[in-house]
Amino acid sequence: MFRRPSLPTHFPELLTKTFEAAVKSGDLIYTESTQESATDNGVDVRYTFAPALAKKPTKDDNNGDEKTEKPKFNPFEKPDPKLMLVPDFGDYSLVLNKFAIVPNHFMCISKKVIPQTAPLTPNDLEHSYAALQAAQSDGAKYIGFFNCGPNSGASVDHKHIQFIELPKDFTPFPESVIKAKGRDYKPGQQPLSSEKVPFAHFIVPWEAEWAEEDAKADNDTEVAIEDPVAEELGFKFSTVLSRVLTELRVNDAPSISYNVVFTDKWVMAVPRSKESYKDISVNATGTVGLLLAKSQEQLDIYKEETPLKVLTELGFVKPEEEEHPEYDY
Repeated sequence: MFRRPSLPTHFPELLTKTFEAAVKSGDLIYTESTQESATDNGVDVRYTFAPALAKKPTKDDNNGDEKTEKPKFNPFEKPDPKLMLVPDFGDYSLVLNKFAIVPNHFMCISKKVIPQTAPLTPNDLEHSYAALQAAQSDGAKYIGFFNCGPNSGASVDHKHIQFIELPKDFTPFPESVIKAKGRDYKPGQQPLSSEKVPFAHFIVPWEAEWAEEDAKADNDTEVAIEDPVAEELGFKFSTVLSRVLTELRVNDAPSISYNVVFTDKWVMAVPRSKESYKDISVNATGTVGLLLAKSQEQLDIYKEETPLKVLTELGFVKPEEEEHPEYDY
C-alpha cells in the first residue's frame, strides 16, 4: 500500500516554536514590513514594503572580488540546525527560510544536491503537497512555490520548494479561476486561465487524498513513481509545464525559466522572459499578486505602471485560446 509522507502530528506548533526561537537567537533574520492592499483589473494585490530586505544576499553576491572565482555558498547542503524543522522527510528536509518577511516561511529541500533548474518530480510534488497540508492543519492557508531557471527569481541553486502563509484577507486570482471553472475541468484538457490577467499563465485543479490506514510508519520510505497520488500530482503538473515549455519555445526564450505556485486545490505555472523589471526582482509569489518592494522607488513603479503590466513584462503576453495548442514534453 502507498502511504502519505508523514510529519509530526503538531507540525504547525513545531513550525511556530522553531521560528520564534530562531528569531530570538538571531539565527533567522525576520524583517518587519508594512503591507497595503490594492486591486488591478479586479485582481487582488498585496504590496509588502520592506526596505531592510535589500541587505539580503543574492545569487550574484561575490563580496566585491571580481578577479577571484569562489565556489558559491550552498546553505542547503548542510542546513543550519537552528533552522531545521524535520531533518528526515523521505528524500527531503524541512527547514526555515533564514531571511523571512512573513512568519513561519519554510522550505522543502532535497537532501542530495540537485540543481534548482531540474523540474519537479512526482516525489517532489507529493512531499511538497503533504508539507503544505501539514502546515495548514490548524486552519491557516498556505501556498507553495518553486522558482526554476535563471529568470525565475531563484537565489539558491539547490532544489527547494518554499511555503508561506497567505494573508487572511487575500485571494490569489487562481482561486477564483478554480471556483468558476474547476468543476468542469477534465484531466488532460488545456489548462485554465483568468480573463483578467494579461500574462501567460496556466492553471489546473489538483487534490491529493491518502487513505488513513496508509499513513507512513517512518519518514524514510521513498515514494515510487507508481504511487497513485504522486502519479496524479505529476500528471497535473506536466499539464501546466507542457504549456510553459511551449510558450518559451515559440517566444524564443533565452532560457527555460518559470514559476510554479500551488495550494491544496490548484497548481499554476508561469513562463518567465526576464528576472527583473527596472531593478525589481520578482519570484513566484509575485505572479499571484504578492508583490515585494525593497524601496519607495520600487513601490512607486508598481503603482504607476500597474502590477499586471510589470508581470507581463517579466513573462509573456497571454496567448489566444487557440494559439499554441500543441504541447512540449
